[in-house]
Amino acid sequence: MAALSKTQGLLFMIVGPPGVGKNALMEEALKSEHRLNQLATATTRPRRPYEQEGRERLFVTIEQFRQMIANGELLEWQEVHRNKFYGVPRQVVENALAEGQNLIADIDVLGATYIRSLYPENTVLIFVKPPSVEALEDRMHVRGESEEDIQTRLSRVAMEMDYLPVADYIVVNDDFEQAARQFQALITSEIERQLENRPVNRRYTHAVSVLPVYDQEVLCRPNPPRYPHTYLQPREIPHIAALRVMEETFAIAPSVNHLLRIKRNAGSFISPVEVTVRTEGTTKHITFTYVYLLPQRLSPPDDWMWQPANEEILTSMDREVEQTWEQLIPNHS
Repeated sequence: MAALSKTQGLLFMIVGPPGVGKNALMEEALKSEHRLNQLATATTRPRRPYEQEGRERLFVTIEQFRQMIANGELLEWQEVHRNKFYGVPRQVVENALAEGQNLIADIDVLGATYIRSLYPENTVLIFVKPPSVEALEDRMHVRGESEEDIQTRLSRVAMEMDYLPVADYIVVNDDFEQAARQFQALITSEIERQLENRPVNRRYTHAVSVLPVYDQEVLCRPNPPRYPHTYLQPREIPHIAALRVMEETFAIAPSVNHLLRIKRNAGSFISPVEVTVRTEGTTKHITFTYVYLLPQRLSPPDDWMWQPANEEILTSMDREVEQTWEQLIPNHS
């Protein structure tokens, strides 16, 4: 990874629920701020008539995209729809930032959080928030989207909103012109700060907590931290840290297939069941919480004990999660 300093370029990562207006705000910012360029992310979807290769996207085949994954060329990637992959090219980002370019892109929220942990001095995470879920749904209907597409998009809203406290800035897109002015002002302010070599007045720590569950019991300690807990190592993806701390704590060979998934997704990240943020001065302490479904009941190490899983763990499981639970734990009732 290239060594980047605070005097070099910035990557503005725009996150928020589908349909909230992220692309419209980006387009306005690109028109008004000449020091800003769009990051060309990689995708396997067909090029649209108004798009240019290398400007909005890098258009590749599915085979080429899979090879990019295998070669470690992507900072993060997701299969958003079947056979429609999106990813952030590592070399494009690092070269641009090292050359002092300022980039902007709409990036998956977990991927954006991870990328910020890699380049804390060179990234800004802006969350675009709808005034309400009802308003968001109304906009989708006005745009003429199908009911199936609307429901698919709305299913991601709650997950996206969980990441609201993670953002550096929040822009509420109620009145578009007002939101666009605020959005552009934030970007210009950050570019000026970087050019003037003023320090970033924010810090982050990234940790992972794992709840080891078997049947309707959870393995825990009597005193904090009650569950396996670790800080992310350099360039470590949160769910990989979850597997690492399970191995270190219980001397088992953990499998990624035993991490509980609230929503199914294909990509470089497995979403945690919860994200919490504790603010201390100018530092945000971010914790990703995972549930690990043990295939058998472990004999607890010293200072560990089995206790009934609380209602929050059990009742938060939707039908899909319940099916996963039953497949991995045959004795579950």
